[in-house]
Amino acid sequence: MPPCGLLLAALLGPNVAAGPEQQPPPPQTRGPVLRERYYMTIFGGQSVPFRIKYTHTWATYVRTVVTPDGEFPAAINTVSWMPATLNIRPLALRPEHGVNLNLAETFAWVRSFNGAVSCWGPYEIDAERYGRLVARKEQLENEGFQYRAVGALSRRGDVSNCGQSFARSVPRVGDRYIQPTPDPGENGTSVLALRLERAGAFVGGPVTHDWVLCVIGADKYHFVRRQPGERVPYLR
Repeated sequence: MPPCGLLLAALLGPNVAAGPEQQPPPPQTRGPVLRERYYMTIFGGQSVPFRIKYTHTWATYVRTVVTPDGEFPAAINTVSWMPATLNIRPLALRPEHGVNLNLAETFAWVRSFNGAVSCWGPYEIDAERYGRLVARKEQLENEGFQYRAVGALSRRGDVSNCGQSFARSVPRVGDRYIQPTPDPGENGTSVLALRLERAGAFVGGPVTHDWVLCVIGADKYHFVRRQPGERVPYLR
């Protein structure tokens, strides 16, 4: 992939967000907004060697506006649901206070144990799905939701593990009695990406839009690109 600066200049012009998950300023464009587009990028991380307490699934999604001048980012959001202590306790039965991290904070957590990260997407999604994801983020952050790592027990609407956090915004993939990430870490995230694909969540199928990685600031971090359902080796 070309350097992000060149890629963004070619695709978007100069009005792009600087830095990970800083909300971009309103684009200074001529002419009306023709339409909006929406994108979702899914990440999975884990320690090497694999330990369940160092596994995580999260997603970042972007809204853009299309004008006669080009396509410009308008909003960036991440759902990265963790225990407030950032200490995952896989065997804990009681829910605990949760916190939603942004993309930079999540990658910093993974770097703290020298973990590996895989990426699925960015994929285009529709307006309804994007709206559900934004609403889910607001629920997690503002309605007293709790965290519990044991997803099989997290059937209450206000208790969620990382994979359930944003997957529960998608019917047939994250319904309350479904565990959307059957395995922790990268392989569970890969299964979730496959389930989203089969549910028709991605506009035009699993076609990636690489420039979105530059917009969200993910180009600053190391990760491996994956296909939905791809098996990730536990040993590197």
